[in-house]
Amino acid sequence: MSIIESQDSSENPEDLTEIQQNDDEALAQWQEEQLEETEYILKDHVLQEMEKRDIPPELVKSVLNNPEQIVSGYNNRKVYQSRLDFGDGKEYLLRLIVESNREPIEVITAYRTSKIDKYWGKP
Repeated sequence: MSIIESQDSSENPEDLTEIQQNDDEALAQWQEEQLEETEYILKDHVLQEMEKRDIPPELVKSVLNNPEQIVSGYNNRKVYQSRLDFGDGKEYLLRLIVESNREPIEVITAYRTSKIDKYWGKP
């Protein structure tokens, strides 16, 4: 297992609404701090699959921290997914199957697909 981030979820901003209204830069900084504090575990299986499927860790981290969609999966799992360009000019859907009911969240597997319409908004 590999932990790619750590989190202390007990801390909240004093007044997020005030930050949003007063300072876009402060809001962006707060959001970045929240992203840096999120904790995930990548199981050995997902690390092997990422390597085999040529999925960069940075893209996995990006989807974990800021998915375009989170849909229900099988066996009470969640699917974090985002549409991304993997550098070849073609858009793919990166899907991360996660055990979100665990603390920290465990990523079970990751894959990309060109069949965006098939999976967008669906488990």
